[in-house]
Parts: sequence; structure tokens; C-alpha cells
Amino acid sequence: MEAEALTSSDRQRRAHKKSRNGCLQCKARHVKCDEQQPICGLCKRVKKKCSLASLEYGELATTFRNNNVVPSNAAPHLQPLPLADLELLYHQMRCYEATGQDSDDIQLGFTFPYVLHSILSLSALLLFSQQPSRIELLDRACAHQNSALALVRPHLVDLTKQNVNAVVKFSAITSVIALAQPLYQHPCRIGQTSDSISDMLNSFHMARGIRSVLERQWQMEGIHHDPDAGPDLDNEDPWQQDLMIKWPPYPVLRDLITSLCTSEADRSVCLDATRKIFSFITLLEDQPNLHPDARLIQIWPIEIKKRFLNMLIARRPIALLILGYYSVLMKLRSDTMWPFDSWPAKLLQKIVEVLGDDLGEYLEWPRTRVLS
Repeated sequence: MEAEALTSSDRQRRAHKKSRNGCLQCKARHVKCDEQQPICGLCKRVKKKCSLASLEYGELATTFRNNNVVPSNAAPHLQPLPLADLELLYHQMRCYEATGQDSDDIQLGFTFPYVLHSILSLSALLLFSQQPSRIELLDRACAHQNSALALVRPHLVDLTKQNVNAVVKFSAITSVIALAQPLYQHPCRIGQTSDSISDMLNSFHMARGIRSVLERQWQMEGIHHDPDAGPDLDNEDPWQQDLMIKWPPYPVLRDLITSLCTSEADRSVCLDATRKIFSFITLLEDQPNLHPDARLIQIWPIEIKKRFLNMLIARRPIALLILGYYSVLMKLRSDTMWPFDSWPAKLLQKIVEVLGDDLGEYLEWPRTRVLS
């Protein structure tokens, strides 16, 4: 009966138990304790309702025990950041400096957290590649990636002029993460079998998300744009002539495409994909500082026609052969853009294995550029 007669204030006062140096709640908040009232001194002075008044001691103890942190009602930007995440952020900034890349991505991440989570996920994978004994980095990479995917969904559904650049950046970083994960026993890939061609196509799908976002942006802005539009170069075009003179394997590959593709539509998309590969190789070799990041590597899977992508998915030999030449393009960024240091050889060796001897002779030039 006595317990039932206790008022709410009495229960709060009992919950406001003393320790050797004051009540636990006020001690946790680092404020002067007023033990006669179930509020902290700071809230009393500013005449503010104290959140500690309704917090039972048992709840507080559970918070300490489970999280090992001090409860805080501070705004998110005033709360302490985990040291592990600060390490990842610092590491990524150093990578940007070393490769001459723009670090504006990080600034964008402070406005759109899913971009920052993607950056931290990629940073964790890179740091693990350098410190493979730190298995916990793979868990952090997976946690950040899951957070990024959860946070970006509302913006994918409701794309606006304000968030479109952030969603594009998220897609670009995620496509690189999709290549980094298969290099290790990543917890996000439990139950998935490793196949270099499938992993590469998965990355392509991520990269092509950029294209989908941009098409929706053009729709919002009333811009008419044909995503498949582009020059259909004949052999007399000056740019085409330059490519054929500069790269002897290029005309050979074009002739092979013409002879093997019985469908005019297949022939057209294969020739287009091949021309883009050699065009981008020319740009990177002639102007090595033009794009130190993964931009041109990612543009190719974005710009190839959907029909050609379907040929890759079906593992048509001629499409896989062209993909082998794409490994040369990746190789040109293997020294500045991780994880492209591992992928050119990994991809080309798998393509050689799948194609066998039938088309193997046409991969001699990629072998020389990638494996030597």
C-alpha cells in the first residue's frame, strides 16, 4: 500500500539516486546536482523542462551498460564522432591529396549523409587492402554501405534539383565499391559466388544508375536528350581514321565484329562500344592528367548501348572479346585509382579462360598491355 501511495514526484526522487559524488544522472551530464528536485541544475536555471526528470535510473544504467557512452541530447553536429570513422575520413582525404582528386565529395557528404557513408565504406575497403590484419574494417565497410543504401532510397524515389548531384555521386562511388568488395571475403557478399565477369557487370549496373538519374534530371528540366544519340562514324571520318592509324588492333577488331555479327543491330552496338574504348584510351594516353579519377573508366559502361550490355550478360563471345579490350582502359588508371590496380588482370584472365582458343589470338594486344 505504501508503494502505491508514492506520488510521481516521490518515484522520480527515488530514481534520482546519489553516488559518492552526486546523483548519477547529473554526474553523467556534468552539471551541478540539485538533489531535492528530479531535474539538473542547468535546466532549472534556464527554466527548461529537464529530460532527466522522466528517466528512471534503471533506464540510465541500461544505456551505460549497452552502449558504454554518456547519454546526450545535443544536436547531431555537436555529438562526438566515432574515432574509427574519423580515421576513415582522414585516410580518404589523404588519398584525394595523393592522387590530385577533388575532395568536394566530402563536403557534399556533410549535406547528404548517404554520400559520406559511401565514402567511408570505400575508405574502409582501401584501408583493409593496406592493413589486411584489421578484419573489423570489412564490417565497418558493410555497415556504412548499408546505411548509405537506406538513406538514399527516399531521394531515389523523389529526385529533385537539390539532391540530384548527391545521388549521382552516390552511384559513382557505389559502382567502385561494387568492384572493391569481390577482392575480399566481404561480409556483404556472404553466399555469393565469385566470378570476375559477373562482378564487373554488377559494377556496370551500379554505374548505369548515374545515367538513369541524369535522364530523370533532364526530364525535370524539360531537356530533350536521346541517351543513345552519338556520332555513327564511318571509315572516312577524321577521328575514326586517327584511331585506326594510332591503334593497329582497332581495325582488326572492327573487321572481326563485322564478320561475326550476323545482325546489323548487334554489329552497330559492338562497333560503338569498341570505338568508345579506343577513344578513351587515346584521351588518357594523350592527356594523362585530364581525369585522374575513375571518370572515363565509368563513362564507358554508362554510354554503351543497352543491347550491348545484354550481349555481355548473355556472354556472347564477341561482346566478351570487346570487354577484354576494356581491361586496357582500366589499366591506364591502375596506378592512381584503387581498386583498378587488381581488376584489369583479373578480368582479362577470366575472359581468356571463357573464350578459350577460338578468339584467344585477338586478345594478344590486351595481354601485352595488361599482363606484361
